[in-house]
Amino acid sequence: MDSVHDELCELLAGMMGGATGHAPPRPHASFMALGGSEAQAVELTRMVSALFGLDLPGDALMRSPTPDALARTIETEWYEGGGTAAALIDLVQTLAGAE
Repeated sequence: MDSVHDELCELLAGMMGGATGHAPPRPHASFMALGGSEAQAVELTRMVSALFGLDLPGDALMRSPTPDALARTIETEWYEGGGTAAALIDLVQTLAGAE
């Protein structure tokens, strides 16, 4: 499962970098340290929620500001919502291939 977490971190880092116009951050670098704003964080959270079919709170990225932390938040919500590891793997790989 670690490879899925790593792929999810990479996907989220790319999204964070795209939102700020910077290179994707390292797994433990903060979105705000990249120059992200609260408005961008809310919009990115909405996008992530839609992509993963989750109902993340608007401040999820502020609470989980790094790709690693946000990936863990997504994984927790995914599994608590009844999602399977296989379905998460498929979704992450599909999203990563769509970039």
